[in-house]
Amino acid sequence: MFENSEFSEQILSFESGDKILFFTDGLDFIFNEHKITQKHIGEVSIDKFKEFMDGVLNETILDRGTLKDDCTIIAMKIK
Repeated sequence: MFENSEFSEQILSFESGDKILFFTDGLDFIFNEHKITQKHIGEVSIDKFKEFMDGVLNETILDRGTLKDDCTIIAMKIK
């Protein structure tokens, strides 16, 4: 990204049933405002979590008229 950039690296092991969420910084307000915890995410299916996120984003767009940043999320469950 930038000349001489340094990034940390970490190797993670996953097990069957683990859920992984990757989201852009444009969604950090949702996780902060709604205090979404690892426990909550672990209790619902990815489909239910998507429904929740869709609802929050739709409410945000209605309240604010637009989103101020890009919003991308990738959710997956390890088989």
